[in-house]
Amino acid sequence: MNYSLKMARLDYFTCKPNIISYFTLIPVTIIFSFMSTSSIFIFNFTAAWFIALMSTNIFVVQEKNELERLYASLSLTTQNIVAGRYIYTYATFLLAYIFTTLVGVISIILKHESVNGLDIITSFSLSLFTFTAIIAIQLPLYFRYGYSKAKIYCLIPFVLVMLFVMLPSFIGSLANIISFAMEHDIFINILSILISLFILGVSYCFSIRGYKKRK
Repeated sequence: MNYSLKMARLDYFTCKPNIISYFTLIPVTIIFSFMSTSSIFIFNFTAAWFIALMSTNIFVVQEKNELERLYASLSLTTQNIVAGRYIYTYATFLLAYIFTTLVGVISIILKHESVNGLDIITSFSLSLFTFTAIIAIQLPLYFRYGYSKAKIYCLIPFVLVMLFVMLPSFIGSLANIISFAMEHDIFINILSILISLFILGVSYCFSIRGYKKRK
């Protein structure tokens, strides 16, 4: 576990020169905060989408600078590298979630509206599910094929998520199912987190297998 955490720290320092790109999330959330229809879920969904998109940066740097040699010199195993990459990726998501939630809460207070704690929990579980659904496809592909070969295919999860978001507008029965789920917040929160954990575990296993084949 210590080596996995060291790998996560290494990813952080590797991407530190490009850390300014993450700050583009700030104006986006501020713009949403001035929208009358904005909600904490929109803030967190934006964070999930944004961080999933930015998570590719580490693979760009890894491929460009041939960091596999560095990993080998540090005696990092395949499991250490993959686990560390997942830890780093989810750490950035959690930081973005905390930031966007704070902006959302401040926005609600400024509008003289009440803050619903259950809405914050629901927005976390759903944004976590959204983030995991994208990352679970992206990371195994990047580990297996590298950034250059996988970058086009890694756009697929973004398209699938957008289609899922848009489908209720065209399919009435799906909209009814989503409405039913939203009326049972505790159920949807637990289910979203459990599914996210399951998908994460499967994705992690595929990433290890793919990275071993690539090496």
